[in-house]
Amino acid sequence: MSRLATPYLPRRPQETVLYGLVKEHWRDFVQHARETYEARLPKYVVDKFQKYLACGDFAEGFVHVQCASCGDDLAVAFSCKVRGLCPSCAGRRMAGSAAHLVDRVLPTVAVRQYVLAFPFELSGLAATRPEVLAALSRIFWESLLRRYRVWAKAAGYAPEAVETGVHRCGASLNVHVHFHLLCLDGVYVRDGDDTLRFEPAPAPTRAELESVVQRVYARVMKWLARRGLLRGAAEVDASNAPPSPSPAEALALAGMQRGTLLTVRESSDSATQDDAALAPLPPPRVTDAVTHERFNLHASVHLDAHDHLGRERLCRYLSRPAFALCRLRMRRDGNVSYRVKKASRGRVTERVMTPPT
Repeated sequence: MSRLATPYLPRRPQETVLYGLVKEHWRDFVQHARETYEARLPKYVVDKFQKYLACGDFAEGFVHVQCASCGDDLAVAFSCKVRGLCPSCAGRRMAGSAAHLVDRVLPTVAVRQYVLAFPFELSGLAATRPEVLAALSRIFWESLLRRYRVWAKAAGYAPEAVETGVHRCGASLNVHVHFHLLCLDGVYVRDGDDTLRFEPAPAPTRAELESVVQRVYARVMKWLARRGLLRGAAEVDASNAPPSPSPAEALALAGMQRGTLLTVRESSDSATQDDAALAPLPPPRVTDAVTHERFNLHASVHLDAHDHLGRERLCRYLSRPAFALCRLRMRRDGNVSYRVKKASRGRVTERVMTPPT
């Protein structure tokens, strides 16, 4: 006997902390940006916030659905389909893209994830300049491609990059641009009967990872120097520099700050510096990460060919939303906190934020 499907429950985004914050402070923020910066907020930013406020609102439109078999009917409110801001739409996009990769793109072969993080200054540059972000992604993949080509010694075809996930946020909602690149961990070799056979690659050694990150660093520095984006590397006409930062640049600079991190008892609003000292964070695990000039690379996540569940989970992680709605809450003092991670002895670390004034 088959189990009955869970009855449909409509979303209620208006009851979430995020919706309340956006609705209460959005207009004030637009006014602040108009009065503070010479450039306006980009139109796509304004449109995304306005669409998010209408997401899941039956007053903004809905579709009526009726089952032809049982006659049951329901109303489904329209979605905003906004990327990055709306947790519901971003989560649905994450699930759909992961299913597409697993079902229609990825062959049944081993895969490996490479993660590359950048220094503070370069992360901020990539967050505000699309051409820098695109160049970093290309250089990263080409450097990894060279590693596989050297290993294969021209005996087969180099693998194609399957997915590059650009993560723009860190665990504490700070601006932290880094790449998660998922690739086929090996090469395809053509046999004598003209059939292709996948030859898995050995795990990268520490020396290989160091070579990759050093090559990425050298190429990135050269690319930035050619375009005058390095201090003292190339002379740039000061008259071409903007007189003041744009709203996006100012927000990125503010978002790169560490902020106020407190360790508190779970489900408690009270926190002191003594509490943080009593619950030290656990020591970092030993990983296969390498660092060169603050460029950090690791490749410890590897999935076997038939690990379909792990493959879909990894693909979901590549395209996950910037933050989790369940970690956001209002504190009793009127501030907003975002749970960064759990600590020991029933305590959690939170980033505490004050509403704009």
